[in-house]
Amino acid sequence: MEGHMENMRAVIKVYESKKKHQKEAEARAAELEEENQRLRGMLTKKGPDGDPQKGFSAFLTEMEATYEKTQKENEATKAENAALKQEAEETLGNRLLFQEVPSGVVKKAMFAWKKAVEGLEGALDKVERAHSMLLEKARPLRKDISLEVVNNGCHVEKNISKDENAKVCIINNGHHIEENISKGENVKVCVINNGHHVENVSKDENVKVRVINNGHHVEENVSKDGNVKICVINNGHHVEENVSKDAEKARNEAGNAMLGKNGEVKLRLTESKARPCRKSSDLEKEVWDLKQNNGHLATELSRLSKEREKLQQELRTLCGPKEGSRQLEMIEELKRRVELLSKELFAEKEVSEKLRLELAAQAKETAAMKARFLEKMEATSLFGAETLNSCILKELHWKLDNVAKKQSKALQLVSEMEEENFNQSFHQSERTVPDIPVEALDAVGDNSKVRQVLVELEDVLRELKEALDGAEKNEVVSKLKGLVDRMVAAMATLRQEEEEALRKHEKVRGMLSVRAQVLAEELATLRDKFEEARGEAGRRAEALESEARMNRDLLEEMAEHEEEVEELRGKSRRMESTIESLGKKVEELSKAGQEKEAKFKKLLKETEKLSSEILNLRSERTRLLLQNEVAQKNHQEIVAIYRTHLLNAAQGFMDKEVHEMLQRILRTR
Repeated sequence: MEGHMENMRAVIKVYESKKKHQKEAEARAAELEEENQRLRGMLTKKGPDGDPQKGFSAFLTEMEATYEKTQKENEATKAENAALKQEAEETLGNRLLFQEVPSGVVKKAMFAWKKAVEGLEGALDKVERAHSMLLEKARPLRKDISLEVVNNGCHVEKNISKDENAKVCIINNGHHIEENISKGENVKVCVINNGHHVENVSKDENVKVRVINNGHHVEENVSKDGNVKICVINNGHHVEENVSKDAEKARNEAGNAMLGKNGEVKLRLTESKARPCRKSSDLEKEVWDLKQNNGHLATELSRLSKEREKLQQELRTLCGPKEGSRQLEMIEELKRRVELLSKELFAEKEVSEKLRLELAAQAKETAAMKARFLEKMEATSLFGAETLNSCILKELHWKLDNVAKKQSKALQLVSEMEEENFNQSFHQSERTVPDIPVEALDAVGDNSKVRQVLVELEDVLRELKEALDGAEKNEVVSKLKGLVDRMVAAMATLRQEEEEALRKHEKVRGMLSVRAQVLAEELATLRDKFEEARGEAGRRAEALESEARMNRDLLEEMAEHEEEVEELRGKSRRMESTIESLGKKVEELSKAGQEKEAKFKKLLKETEKLSSEILNLRSERTRLLLQNEVAQKNHQEIVAIYRTHLLNAAQGFMDKEVHEMLQRILRTR
């Protein structure tokens, strides 16, 4: 914002300097108008003391001094503009400014400001060129005034047009010179000077014009190649002038601006040899050029004012509510992001709590399952201790012990996984581990049946012993036979039961081996899943930490942005106050500019009226000069008649009335 303010200050300074130059130009135009009026007054004077050349020379020196002063002021303004441009670029290049204002907007403002400054510099260059053109046009005037050729008060002027006929009518002190020159037509030169008339026609031949002026000889030679040689003998003074085609062409090109629509040649300062009326007309032309330049400057000022208004609008857009809305949108977006992150963190916390609860439940279930399994294993081991005499039961007990050891190892691994609280895949183990003791329970039931049979055998043997001890031999024998039969049958049944128990044992052993393989595979898969779960848990923990860090950073950024927003609000308030003051100042300047433009238009209308009056005066002057010429011709005829009378009087023939009339005429001359 400070950079934009500096830009606006620079533009306003240049605008004020421009208005100052415009005021100076208007003042200079007024001075030129006054000088023109003064020159007209000097030209109207015909006394011996009136000398318009000295006044015009003083005017030219004053114009040169004004031009030098204006050039110095323009150089100072350019240097000031360069310093302001450098200062503005340094200000815009500041890092803090780019933090407060977007870079795209700053670049756009820099481009618009540079464009406005270039336009102002171009306008100053145009003013300087206009002043230099004025001085260039005034220098030949001064030279012509210093090198003026005066031939007994008779002024000779030549105007040449290549493509159209040029007609110049000069009447000065009774001398009328008419010259009509074109490239493709004949040349007619008519000189009437003190009663002498010389005429020469044809451009294809050398033209020689003799002018006898009070006994002096004037020659003009025009050759076929267009070279002109003029020899003037003026009271014993000899002046020569050589004009080639190239010089004539340059002079004609310089005089194209003075040509009319119908081929009439307007008067030029550089070609009017000591003609005071031509000087005044050329001064009017210069004043007209100055007014045109002022008109161009006014258009340039209007364009620059429009550009300044555009810059002010851009500044208002920068300092207006859009910037505050952008900051508010950024703050709201940051708040939304913080809310989303807080919601995600809350969801992650809930998920982690659920996982912890599930892990705790799984740990409890595995602990209960382990306790039940150990109790069952202890029961089976005690039952096997009671049947130590059975080899099958020993083998079964040994295998069950191995299975129990493997199961204890698996349970130990599961407990380790439960301690780390990252296991998620023990649902299948809950289903597979309790299935193992079912077949073991069948085997235990078979062993109980075998034990009952053995008990029955022991009872039978005990009864047999008692019978043998207390009975006779025959009865004993019969009893023994019965007991033996019973024992044989019992032993047969026992063998069948043992075979069935062996088959069941083999079946259980196969099932246990298969289940052991399945448990080993499940253990491997559980380990893999445990590793994956542990890695995922680590990643989630890292993600949680990163999210927590991001939340802390966002909170810090929010605090910083709130401080920046407060600062920007204060700056925006200050900028609004400055913009209001600038708007008031701009309105005042625009009103002043409109008033100046209205005054300038009035001055233009007045100058147009004056120019039309001057043209009317010129036409009236030419008419009076023609009347004077006719009167002089009549006077010359009368003088010639009275010369004859004088000759007659010299010969002795003179009337009294003629004598009196001649004396009266001599007195009047």
